[in-house]
Amino acid sequence: MMDRWKSVLRLASGAVFATALRFHSRVYTPSGPIVIIAPHPDDETLGCGGLIALLASQDAAVHVIILTDGEASHVGHPALTAAQVGPARRQEARAALTILGGPALAQSAVFLGLPDGRLDRLSPTEIATLHTALVETFRQVQPAAVFAPYRHGGSSEHTAASDFTRAACAIAGVSALLEYPIWAWWNPFRLLPQFRLAAKNFRLPLDSQLRALKRTALACHRTQVDPTPPWLNPLLPSAITRACLSRREFFFRHFVPASPPRAPFSP
Repeated sequence: MMDRWKSVLRLASGAVFATALRFHSRVYTPSGPIVIIAPHPDDETLGCGGLIALLASQDAAVHVIILTDGEASHVGHPALTAAQVGPARRQEARAALTILGGPALAQSAVFLGLPDGRLDRLSPTEIATLHTALVETFRQVQPAAVFAPYRHGGSSEHTAASDFTRAACAIAGVSALLEYPIWAWWNPFRLLPQFRLAAKNFRLPLDSQLRALKRTALACHRTQVDPTPPWLNPLLPSAITRACLSRREFFFRHFVPASPPRAPFSP
């Protein structure tokens, strides 16, 4: 009973904060090319699925880089191993991206295969590999904007992905970095800092067609949105899925200072 009430309170507070953000943000008009950085398969859909579908419908270039295979999502599951989960989640991401942007987008998605569960504790070699991949992509694509997870959302993996992205943007000369919230909807009070930065908050309204595409794409991530027996509940809490499937996506722009070339980023 207590868990049920907690879930209801999370859903209610998420709705309240989303409404408040609506009045503390400006409408975002996207243009390509863009690069989306996702710590795990499904983050690209949860945070930017509507954006991807909209730009794809306009034939704008979208590039997706997924840092890990999300293989640590089912730690402790009696039947699923990391060796099974990782490939399955790659397939789910490609299926979702096919729905959002077509087969070409799905095939062009880059999976770096970094270890899930320790993006904030990578080895120097892993850091160098990630940093090089991001910088080279940004320099080649010359994106109008780069999207990464909201660094204050409460997930160490998302914070690390945001920090790595910010450092690479500085080296590559990308000034437009926008962060998308996901786990902040689990505890919406983590969004409070953004209410002091209203001029840097953006919202992307999603029409019924975009929402339907995003909903269908998210359903492809079955290991996350469906129960995996004998576990009775899906891994993604309803507070997150409900918020991420709402009528708008939110993005928070943060200043990226120019940085001269230097050694690979280290946390």
